[in-house]
Amino acid sequence: MRRTGAFGLPEKQVQGQNISRLLSAPEDGISQAAERQLEENSRLRQKIYEMTRQLIIQKIEAIPKEQENIWFFEAEMDANTMRKTVNMALDRVSGYGGVFCGDDASGYKYIIGTKTKDALKAAKVLKERFEARGGGKEEMVQGYVSALRKDIEGALYSL
Repeated sequence: MRRTGAFGLPEKQVQGQNISRLLSAPEDGISQAAERQLEENSRLRQKIYEMTRQLIIQKIEAIPKEQENIWFFEAEMDANTMRKTVNMALDRVSGYGGVFCGDDASGYKYIIGTKTKDALKAAKVLKERFEARGGGKEEMVQGYVSALRKDIEGALYSL
């Protein structure tokens, strides 16, 4: 049985018309229009990635050499960029470097690393204080914590 959409038209035809309208392209050109949109999306993602990378480098270069720990709080960042940020920060600090992505309302994904201490200790503090989830190794841990930024920073201050 054929599914029908608006005005009794076949569902596929209705979907094609909707996609055509969304892409501002004729129905027989929606494939090419979709490819253009995907390419544009890819270019924009790369631009965002590069701008984020430059911003992170600026933030890390601003860290005083004598600083022991650094905690970055960002709205959004992919896991690979978070890890790179932690590794770059560890070249500047003597203790812990961590990135927390999210917000107070929905919680934070985190990655914490160290070259001289035990990152599992940081994860333990977050778990004990806020029931954070996660794990890892002595050098780097990752997980999720649902708490206010100021409380997270306060808990990590004790490290």
